Amino acid sequence: MPPTETLRPGERGTAGGPGAGAPEQTYIVRQSNKYYEHRDSQATAMSVDYSGQWVLLAGRGHLALQRLGQDDGSLRRHERQSKYEVSVAEFAICPSRKEYCAIATSQHIDIVRWGTAEPHYEMSLRGHTRTVTDIDWHGKDPNLLVSCSIDTFSHIWDLREPRKPALSLNAVCMSGATQVGFNRVSGNLLAAAHDGDLRIWDIRKGSCPTHYITAHLNRVHGINWSHKRETCLATASQDGTVKYFDVCNPRRAEKIITTMSPVWRARYTPIGNGLVSIVVPHLGRGENSLLLWSNSKQTDPICSFVGHTDVILDFAWRPNRESSNEIELVTWSRDRTLRVWKIDDNMLKLCEPSAEEIESRFESDLSELRVPTPPEFLHPRSILVAASLPISTGDGACNTLPMARSPSFGGGYYRREEPHIARSLTDQPTCSLHHEFSLLNTNMPHVEVDTLDAIKRYACFKICAGGHTVILQVTFTTSYPSP
Repeated sequence: MPPTETLRPGERGTAGGPGAGAPEQTYIVRQSNKYYEHRDSQATAMSVDYSGQWVLLAGRGHLALQRLGQDDGSLRRHERQSKYEVSVAEFAICPSRKEYCAIATSQHIDIVRWGTAEPHYEMSLRGHTRTVTDIDWHGKDPNLLVSCSIDTFSHIWDLREPRKPALSLNAVCMSGATQVGFNRVSGNLLAAAHDGDLRIWDIRKGSCPTHYITAHLNRVHGINWSHKRETCLATASQDGTVKYFDVCNPRRAEKIITTMSPVWRARYTPIGNGLVSIVVPHLGRGENSLLLWSNSKQTDPICSFVGHTDVILDFAWRPNRESSNEIELVTWSRDRTLRVWKIDDNMLKLCEPSAEEIESRFESDLSELRVPTPPEFLHPRSILVAASLPISTGDGACNTLPMARSPSFGGGYYRREEPHIARSLTDQPTCSLHHEFSLLNTNMPHVEVDTLDAIKRYACFKICAGGHTVILQVTFTTSYPSP
């Protein structure tokens, strides 16, 4: 099917359905470049291999390989007998293991190596007690992959010692893990989603989370780390939003995309400044939207990819090893069609911020920076916040704030600080303990607030988890939190 491209008036919020009274915008509507129909395939998972030549369609009754570019669209089918559906399948992303694929079925994960003939089952990873919900390969170490499960655990596996997990990460919560992913820049950080919350782990520092993020009010369906910024990730949720987070500042989202329907997946483009999301229409009504967004402008999509007539189950990027400026998007839908969209350089340029936007953002950042308070007048809490800011450590997760080329000063460089970090160092501290108590989140899982007494300057908490109970008693000095 030849690609077509049109301009179509859309409404703000059309990512999931019409929004009444919203101003009209114009965005690109594009049909798929390639189209493969497999009516007899009931695959529930899809993955694209490292070379970008093969697509795996995995289901309960078979594994099938589709070679992209073949005109006949024939499948290499391999029967498998299982009473459970495939929950997720992922090809390895390191070139040294490009023939390996991890396939999760029920509580175990099969490692399959694809040769010239039949697939070879290399090993089976068994450590979860409930259904495996997601897996992800490490981008730097070809021997590592992580899995998560409804049993609340995230297991890191080393294929050289597959009998048990190399590291088990316990979230200590009642909700199971739905998504997990390694950081793409360094591979040191790992994120796991539990309902609407995120746990961020540093795999070099043992099994305790380094950050907790209350990301969404509803379940998180997708996690994706940035390909460029080590500490940044995007989340897709049942609440109809995509949120951008920096784990070095986890208290609030940096940016938010709002749609009218649940968002199933959201993933950064491997090149450029874009993000693609899958929006699932309510009760099957409306378009099965696959949308391209700019990371700089979250109000309206850049492009809508249309053609699927049923829910899109998954999508993946097909790399072009010969050209670094072109990528393709591969999708598999419940309508049993496999589609491929080409995302060229012109479309990626639409995701980039304009020169006026860069200039405006630079001037806004300068205007929001304040003159720092002299050290002798700093409140103790401000000193603690300043001490916790990231510094350059060579291999740490939070490095020095990036140097950016100034658009206004003839090619010189300035240190671009995030405005919310600058404000946090200069805002006035809370002036009463009673006010701080009122800001406390009392709905934390497994945590019971027993006593909050601002007069006696005393607080008591009870933490119950894993059959253990911890009583935490806190006494505040008279100087806290007054400046």
